[in-house]
Amino acid sequence: MQELEKQIDKMKSQINDSNTTHKGISANLDTMLVIAEKKVKQEIKLEAIQKHIQTAENPERKENLYTMKRKIFEKNMVEYNKIAGRAFSQEMKIEAWNNLLKKYNIPKYSIAVGKKRTLKFIILDLESRMAYVKGGTFRMGQNNGYEREKPVHYVRVNDFYMGKYEVTFAEYDIFCEATNRTKPDDEGWGRGNRPVINVSWDDATAYCEWLSKTTGKNYRLPTEAEWEYAAGGGSWHQKYTGTNYKNSLSSYAWYSENSGGKIHQAGKKKANRYGLYDMNGNVWEWCSDWYGDYSASFQNNPKGPSSGSERIIRGGGWHSSTTNCQVSYRGCGNSSHSSNFLGFRIVRF
Repeated sequence: MQELEKQIDKMKSQINDSNTTHKGISANLDTMLVIAEKKVKQEIKLEAIQKHIQTAENPERKENLYTMKRKIFEKNMVEYNKIAGRAFSQEMKIEAWNNLLKKYNIPKYSIAVGKKRTLKFIILDLESRMAYVKGGTFRMGQNNGYEREKPVHYVRVNDFYMGKYEVTFAEYDIFCEATNRTKPDDEGWGRGNRPVINVSWDDATAYCEWLSKTTGKNYRLPTEAEWEYAAGGGSWHQKYTGTNYKNSLSSYAWYSENSGGKIHQAGKKKANRYGLYDMNGNVWEWCSDWYGDYSASFQNNPKGPSSGSERIIRGGGWHSSTTNCQVSYRGCGNSSHSSNFLGFRIVRF
Protein backbone atom coordinates (compact mmCIF):
# COMPACT_ATOMS: atom_id res chain seq x y z
CA MET A 1 0.00 0.00 0.00
CA GLN A 2 2.75 2.45 0.98
CA GLU A 3 4.82 1.55 -2.07
CA LEU A 4 1.93 2.20 -4.42
CA GLU A 5 1.18 5.51 -2.72
CA LYS A 6 4.82 6.57 -3.12
CA GLN A 7 4.68 5.76 -6.84
CA ILE A 8 1.43 7.68 -7.20
CA ASP A 9 2.85 10.70 -5.32
CA LYS A 10 5.93 10.66 -7.54
CA MET A 11 3.79 10.59 -10.68
CA LYS A 12 1.71 13.51 -9.41
CA SER A 13 4.88 15.46 -8.63
CA GLN A 14 6.31 14.83 -12.10
CA ILE A 15 3.07 15.95 -13.68
CA ASN A 16 2.96 19.17 -11.62
CA ASP A 17 6.65 20.00 -12.11
CA SER A 18 6.49 19.73 -15.86
CA ASN A 19 2.96 21.18 -16.19
CA THR A 20 2.16 18.02 -18.08
CA THR A 21 -1.35 17.38 -19.25
CA HIS A 22 -2.37 13.93 -20.27
CA LYS A 23 -5.78 12.62 -21.15
CA GLY A 24 -6.92 10.03 -18.68
CA ILE A 25 -4.24 10.72 -16.03
CA SER A 26 -6.77 11.39 -13.30
CA ALA A 27 -8.66 8.24 -14.16
CA ASN A 28 -5.45 6.22 -14.07
CA LEU A 29 -4.50 7.58 -10.65
CA ASP A 30 -7.96 6.85 -9.28
CA THR A 31 -7.71 3.30 -10.64
CA MET A 32 -4.37 2.83 -8.92
CA LEU A 33 -5.81 3.93 -5.60
CA VAL A 34 -8.65 1.43 -5.96
CA ILE A 35 -6.13 -1.30 -6.75
CA ALA A 36 -4.08 -0.34 -3.71
CA GLU A 37 -7.10 -0.61 -1.44
CA LYS A 38 -8.00 -4.05 -2.84
CA LYS A 39 -4.46 -5.28 -2.25
CA VAL A 40 -4.49 -4.59 1.49
CA LYS A 41 -6.37 -7.79 2.33
CA GLN A 42 -4.08 -9.82 0.07
CA GLU A 43 -0.98 -8.38 1.71
CA ILE A 44 -2.23 -9.26 5.21
CA LYS A 45 -2.98 -12.81 4.09
CA LEU A 46 0.42 -13.10 2.41
CA GLU A 47 2.23 -12.03 5.58
CA ALA A 48 0.29 -14.60 7.62
CA ILE A 49 1.19 -17.38 5.18
CA GLN A 50 4.86 -16.38 5.27
CA LYS A 51 4.85 -16.68 9.08
CA HIS A 52 3.35 -20.16 8.81
CA ILE A 53 6.01 -21.16 6.27
CA GLN A 54 8.79 -20.08 8.63
CA THR A 55 7.38 -22.16 11.51
CA ALA A 56 6.11 -25.18 9.56
CA GLU A 57 8.18 -28.34 10.05
CA ASN A 58 6.30 -30.68 7.71
CA PRO A 59 7.77 -30.33 4.18
CA GLU A 60 4.45 -31.17 2.51
CA ARG A 61 2.74 -28.48 4.61
CA LYS A 62 5.44 -26.02 3.51
CA GLU A 63 4.84 -26.97 -0.13
CA ASN A 64 1.11 -26.25 0.22
CA LEU A 65 1.82 -22.90 1.88
CA TYR A 66 4.26 -21.94 -0.87
CA THR A 67 1.54 -22.75 -3.43
CA MET A 68 -0.90 -20.45 -1.60
CA LYS A 69 1.76 -17.73 -1.49
CA ARG A 70 2.46 -18.08 -5.21
CA LYS A 71 -1.23 -17.75 -6.12
CA ILE A 72 -1.60 -14.56 -4.07
CA PHE A 73 1.60 -13.18 -5.56
CA GLU A 74 0.46 -13.92 -9.11
CA LYS A 75 -2.69 -11.87 -8.47
CA ASN A 76 -0.50 -9.01 -7.25
CA MET A 77 1.69 -9.35 -10.36
CA VAL A 78 -1.32 -8.69 -12.59
CA GLU A 79 -1.96 -5.42 -10.78
CA TYR A 80 1.74 -4.53 -10.75
CA ASN A 81 1.95 -4.97 -14.53
CA LYS A 82 -0.97 -2.57 -14.92
CA ILE A 83 0.87 0.04 -12.85
CA ALA A 84 4.22 -0.53 -14.59
CA GLY A 85 2.49 -0.12 -17.93
CA ARG A 86 1.34 3.35 -16.91
CA ALA A 87 4.76 4.51 -15.67
CA PHE A 88 5.99 7.61 -17.50
CA SER A 89 9.72 6.90 -17.26
CA GLN A 90 12.27 4.08 -17.12
CA GLU A 91 13.37 5.45 -13.73
CA MET A 92 9.93 4.79 -12.29
CA LYS A 93 9.88 1.25 -13.72
CA ILE A 94 13.25 0.53 -12.13
CA GLU A 95 12.02 1.87 -8.80
CA ALA A 96 8.91 -0.33 -8.99
CA TRP A 97 11.11 -3.32 -9.92
CA ASN A 98 13.39 -2.76 -6.90
CA ASN A 99 10.35 -2.40 -4.64
CA LEU A 100 9.11 -5.81 -5.77
CA LEU A 101 12.50 -7.42 -5.17
CA LYS A 102 12.55 -5.99 -1.65
CA LYS A 103 8.93 -6.77 -0.93
CA TYR A 104 9.22 -10.46 -1.79
CA ASN A 105 12.65 -10.89 -0.23
CA ILE A 106 14.40 -11.60 -3.52
CA PRO A 107 18.14 -10.78 -3.83
CA LYS A 108 18.67 -7.59 -5.81
CA TYR A 109 19.73 -8.47 -9.30
CA SER A 110 20.86 -6.07 -12.01
CA ILE A 111 19.14 -7.09 -15.22
CA ALA A 112 17.03 -5.19 -17.72
CA VAL A 113 13.66 -4.00 -16.48
CA GLY A 114 10.57 -4.73 -18.50
CA LYS A 115 11.40 -8.21 -19.78
CA LYS A 116 8.35 -10.28 -19.01
CA ARG A 117 10.13 -13.65 -18.75
CA THR A 118 12.89 -12.13 -16.58
CA LEU A 119 10.33 -10.67 -14.19
CA LYS A 120 8.48 -13.97 -13.98
CA PHE A 121 11.59 -16.10 -13.44
CA ILE A 122 13.30 -13.96 -10.82
CA ILE A 123 10.22 -13.02 -8.82
CA LEU A 124 8.06 -16.13 -8.84
CA ASP A 125 9.09 -18.27 -5.91
CA LEU A 126 11.43 -21.04 -7.02
CA GLU A 127 9.95 -23.25 -4.31
CA SER A 128 6.75 -23.51 -6.34
CA ARG A 129 8.73 -25.31 -9.05
CA MET A 130 10.50 -27.69 -6.69
CA ALA A 131 8.99 -31.03 -5.65
CA TYR A 132 9.66 -32.55 -2.24
CA VAL A 133 11.12 -36.06 -2.43
CA LYS A 134 10.93 -38.02 0.80
CA GLY A 135 14.14 -40.02 1.24
CA GLY A 136 14.28 -43.78 1.69
CA THR A 137 15.96 -47.02 0.68
CA PHE A 138 15.58 -48.69 -2.71
CA ARG A 139 17.12 -51.31 -4.99
CA MET A 140 19.28 -49.46 -7.51
CA GLY A 141 20.11 -50.94 -10.92
CA GLN A 142 18.87 -54.15 -12.51
CA ASN A 143 20.42 -57.58 -13.04
CA ASN A 144 18.71 -58.36 -16.36
CA GLY A 145 19.90 -55.21 -18.09
CA TYR A 146 23.24 -53.96 -19.39
CA GLU A 147 26.46 -54.72 -17.50
CA ARG A 148 26.78 -51.11 -16.38
CA GLU A 149 23.44 -51.47 -14.54
CA LYS A 150 24.69 -54.42 -12.45
CA PRO A 151 24.70 -55.50 -9.72
CA VAL A 152 21.46 -54.50 -8.05
CA HIS A 153 22.34 -53.01 -4.68
CA TYR A 154 20.55 -51.27 -1.84
CA VAL A 155 20.91 -47.51 -1.59
CA ARG A 156 19.58 -44.98 0.87
CA VAL A 157 19.09 -41.29 0.04
CA ASN A 158 18.07 -38.42 2.29
CA ASP A 159 15.13 -36.07 1.70
CA PHE A 160 15.66 -33.50 -1.04
CA TYR A 161 13.84 -31.13 -3.38
CA MET A 162 14.01 -31.66 -7.14
CA GLY A 163 12.94 -29.42 -10.01
CA LYS A 164 9.52 -30.46 -11.28
CA TYR A 165 10.70 -29.68 -14.79
CA GLU A 166 13.94 -29.80 -16.72
CA VAL A 167 15.60 -26.37 -16.78
CA THR A 168 14.06 -24.46 -19.68
CA PHE A 169 15.48 -22.09 -22.28
CA ALA A 170 13.55 -19.25 -20.61
CA GLU A 171 15.43 -19.87 -17.36
CA TYR A 172 18.82 -20.65 -18.87
CA ASP A 173 18.77 -17.66 -21.23
CA ILE A 174 18.50 -15.33 -18.23
CA PHE A 175 21.63 -16.94 -16.80
CA CYS A 176 23.41 -16.38 -20.12
CA GLU A 177 22.40 -12.71 -20.18
CA ALA A 178 23.51 -12.23 -16.59
CA THR A 179 26.91 -13.85 -17.11
CA ASN A 180 27.57 -12.73 -20.71
CA ARG A 181 27.54 -16.29 -22.00
CA THR A 182 26.59 -17.30 -25.50
CA LYS A 183 23.08 -18.74 -25.55
CA PRO A 184 22.85 -22.37 -26.68
CA ASP A 185 21.32 -23.16 -30.05
CA ASP A 186 17.71 -24.35 -30.03
CA GLU A 187 18.06 -26.16 -33.39
CA GLY A 188 15.10 -24.17 -34.67
CA TRP A 189 12.72 -26.06 -32.36
CA GLY A 190 11.91 -23.05 -30.20
CA ARG A 191 12.97 -21.73 -26.81
CA GLY A 192 10.71 -20.49 -24.01
CA ASN A 193 9.31 -23.35 -21.94
CA ARG A 194 11.17 -26.06 -23.83
CA PRO A 195 14.05 -27.78 -22.00
CA VAL A 196 17.40 -26.18 -22.69
CA ILE A 197 19.65 -28.26 -24.96
CA ASN A 198 23.21 -28.08 -26.22
CA VAL A 199 24.55 -27.60 -22.70
CA SER A 200 27.48 -29.46 -21.18
CA TRP A 201 27.95 -30.72 -17.63
CA ASP A 202 30.22 -27.71 -17.09
CA ASP A 203 27.44 -25.38 -18.26
CA ALA A 204 24.89 -27.06 -16.01
CA THR A 205 27.04 -26.82 -12.89
CA ALA A 206 27.84 -23.16 -13.67
CA TYR A 207 24.09 -22.49 -13.84
CA CYS A 208 23.57 -24.15 -10.44
CA GLU A 209 26.36 -22.06 -8.90
CA TRP A 210 24.88 -18.86 -10.34
CA LEU A 211 21.38 -19.76 -9.16
CA SER A 212 22.67 -20.50 -5.66
CA LYS A 213 24.46 -17.16 -5.50
CA THR A 214 21.47 -15.29 -6.89
CA THR A 215 18.86 -16.82 -4.57
CA GLY A 216 20.96 -17.47 -1.46
CA LYS A 217 19.93 -21.14 -1.50
CA ASN A 218 21.92 -24.25 -2.40
CA TYR A 219 21.18 -25.72 -5.83
CA ARG A 220 23.14 -28.41 -7.65
CA LEU A 221 22.77 -31.30 -10.08
CA PRO A 222 21.21 -34.46 -8.62
CA THR A 223 23.41 -37.40 -7.75
CA GLU A 224 22.81 -40.49 -9.85
CA ALA A 225 21.20 -42.22 -6.86
CA GLU A 226 18.87 -39.28 -6.18
CA TRP A 227 17.89 -39.19 -9.84
CA GLU A 228 17.03 -42.90 -10.07
CA TYR A 229 15.21 -42.85 -6.73
CA ALA A 230 13.04 -39.89 -7.79
CA ALA A 231 12.44 -41.13 -11.33
CA GLY A 232 11.34 -44.58 -10.17
CA GLY A 233 8.95 -43.26 -7.55
CA GLY A 234 11.11 -43.90 -4.49
CA SER A 235 11.05 -47.31 -2.86
CA TRP A 236 8.42 -48.44 -5.38
CA HIS A 237 11.10 -48.25 -8.07
CA GLN A 238 8.99 -48.51 -11.19
CA LYS A 239 10.61 -49.58 -14.45
CA TYR A 240 9.80 -46.26 -16.13
CA THR A 241 8.86 -42.99 -14.54
CA GLY A 242 5.21 -43.28 -13.55
CA THR A 243 4.65 -46.79 -14.87
CA ASN A 244 6.00 -50.34 -15.12
CA TYR A 245 4.67 -50.84 -18.63
CA LYS A 246 6.30 -49.62 -21.83
CA ASN A 247 2.89 -49.39 -23.52
CA SER A 248 2.08 -46.60 -21.03
CA LEU A 249 5.36 -44.74 -21.50
CA SER A 250 3.91 -42.36 -24.11
CA SER A 251 1.70 -40.88 -21.37
CA TYR A 252 4.80 -39.85 -19.41
CA ALA A 253 7.55 -39.23 -21.96
CA TRP A 254 8.55 -37.76 -25.31
CA TYR A 255 10.76 -40.41 -26.91
CA SER A 256 11.51 -41.94 -30.32
CA GLU A 257 7.98 -43.19 -30.94
CA ASN A 258 6.10 -39.95 -30.30
CA SER A 259 8.52 -36.98 -30.25
CA GLY A 260 8.59 -36.28 -33.98
CA GLY A 261 12.38 -35.97 -33.73
CA LYS A 262 12.52 -32.89 -31.50
CA ILE A 263 12.10 -31.56 -27.96
CA HIS A 264 8.74 -30.47 -26.57
CA GLN A 265 7.53 -27.99 -23.97
CA ALA A 266 8.13 -29.03 -20.38
CA GLY A 267 5.31 -30.52 -18.34
CA LYS A 268 3.01 -31.57 -21.17
CA LYS A 269 3.05 -35.26 -20.19
CA LYS A 270 1.91 -36.86 -16.92
CA ALA A 271 3.99 -36.42 -13.78
CA ASN A 272 5.19 -39.30 -11.64
CA ARG A 273 4.17 -39.83 -8.01
CA TYR A 274 6.51 -37.04 -6.83
CA GLY A 275 5.08 -34.51 -9.27
CA LEU A 276 8.14 -34.68 -11.55
CA TYR A 277 7.68 -34.25 -15.30
CA ASP A 278 9.74 -35.59 -18.22
CA MET A 279 12.01 -37.76 -16.07
CA ASN A 280 12.00 -40.04 -19.11
CA GLY A 281 12.49 -38.65 -22.59
CA ASN A 282 12.60 -35.09 -23.96
CA VAL A 283 16.27 -34.61 -22.96
CA TRP A 284 18.91 -36.68 -21.18
CA GLU A 285 19.77 -35.14 -17.83
CA TRP A 286 23.24 -34.55 -16.42
CA CYS A 287 23.93 -35.91 -12.93
CA SER A 288 26.73 -34.79 -10.65
CA ASP A 289 28.58 -38.16 -10.50
CA TRP A 290 31.56 -39.41 -12.41
CA TYR A 291 30.74 -42.67 -14.18
CA GLY A 292 31.95 -45.80 -12.37
CA ASP A 293 31.01 -49.45 -11.83
CA TYR A 294 28.47 -50.26 -9.14
CA SER A 295 29.35 -51.92 -5.86
CA ALA A 296 27.22 -54.76 -4.52
CA SER A 297 27.36 -53.38 -0.98
CA PHE A 298 24.83 -51.07 0.67
CA GLN A 299 25.41 -47.40 -0.14
CA ASN A 300 24.31 -44.42 1.94
CA ASN A 301 23.84 -41.23 -0.12
CA PRO A 302 26.45 -42.24 -2.71
CA LYS A 303 28.06 -39.50 -4.77
CA GLY A 304 29.94 -41.72 -7.23
CA PRO A 305 33.69 -42.10 -7.76
CA SER A 306 36.02 -39.31 -6.68
CA SER A 307 37.36 -38.98 -10.23
CA GLY A 308 36.76 -40.24 -13.74
CA SER A 309 36.67 -39.38 -17.42
CA GLU A 310 32.91 -39.08 -18.03
CA ARG A 311 29.86 -37.80 -16.16
CA ILE A 312 26.55 -39.63 -15.74
CA ILE A 313 23.49 -38.80 -17.86
CA ARG A 314 20.05 -40.29 -17.17
CA GLY A 315 16.49 -40.59 -18.43
CA GLY A 316 16.74 -40.86 -22.20
CA GLY A 317 15.81 -38.16 -24.69
CA TRP A 318 13.50 -37.36 -27.58
CA HIS A 319 15.42 -39.81 -29.79
CA SER A 320 15.64 -42.68 -27.26
CA SER A 321 14.14 -46.16 -27.34
CA THR A 322 11.99 -47.56 -24.52
CA THR A 323 15.04 -49.47 -23.25
CA ASN A 324 17.08 -46.29 -22.86
CA CYS A 325 14.17 -44.67 -21.02
CA GLN A 326 14.17 -47.24 -18.22
CA VAL A 327 14.99 -45.55 -14.91
CA SER A 328 17.92 -47.93 -14.30
CA TYR A 329 19.59 -47.25 -17.66
CA ARG A 330 22.91 -45.42 -17.38
CA GLY A 331 24.52 -43.16 -19.94
CA CYS A 332 27.64 -41.01 -19.71
CA GLY A 333 29.50 -38.26 -21.51
CA ASN A 334 32.49 -35.96 -21.30
CA SER A 335 31.81 -32.99 -19.00
CA SER A 336 32.55 -30.51 -21.80
CA HIS A 337 30.35 -32.29 -24.35
CA SER A 338 27.02 -30.81 -25.42
CA SER A 339 24.32 -32.07 -27.76
CA ASN A 340 20.77 -31.39 -28.89
CA PHE A 341 19.55 -34.20 -26.65
CA LEU A 342 21.38 -33.11 -23.47
CA GLY A 343 19.83 -30.96 -20.73
CA PHE A 344 19.48 -31.05 -16.95
CA ARG A 345 17.31 -30.40 -13.90
CA ILE A 346 18.25 -29.13 -10.45
CA VAL A 347 17.94 -30.22 -6.84
CA ARG A 348 18.00 -28.15 -3.68
CA PHE A 349 19.57 -29.39 -0.47
